[in-house]
Amino acid sequence: MRTIAAIAAHPSFQAYRAALTNFATLNVTHETGVRFAFQNLLQALAVGEDMTLVPEQVVEGTRARPDGTLRDSYNLPRGYWEAKDTNDDLETEILKKKRKGYPFTNILFEDTRKGVLFQNQKRVFDADLSDTGQAATLLHTFLAWQEPDPTSFDNAQARFGEVIPDLARGLIDRIEKERA
Repeated sequence: MRTIAAIAAHPSFQAYRAALTNFATLNVTHETGVRFAFQNLLQALAVGEDMTLVPEQVVEGTRARPDGTLRDSYNLPRGYWEAKDTNDDLETEILKKKRKGYPFTNILFEDTRKGVLFQNQKRVFDADLSDTGQAATLLHTFLAWQEPDPTSFDNAQARFGEVIPDLARGLIDRIEKERA
């Protein structure tokens, strides 16, 4: 896991800042315009953690389609990212996504100005994204998240049943890569 300082100094972090500055000079504030800056930053950081950011993937069993799903090398979802317009009320948008069934296990909401991180159903961090230290801490916390251990046999059995399809796909992908 990269340190907070390494994240703040990562070249993609500077590219993110430059892209936002450029968008601001062009008066671009809509989500589909500005989200690619954060998407590129998150993807670059995820690769170093042996994860992949998959855009617009439906969360199985829900109506949720986050802007990005972080998947590890076993194809397990490790986090979700949701971008919002610069002009949106981020708190209202978070409530809408909660009602729609988005997973709040490890989800990061951002609107280019503010980042809000939920882990294990609880709000754990709010960051001013214009502050490099806060933004780097937010990303570090998001990328470092580990799923908590199940507290009972029934919980473990249910969770294992949920991840078997993803584990199987990840294993098949690894076997195919090695075969090639």
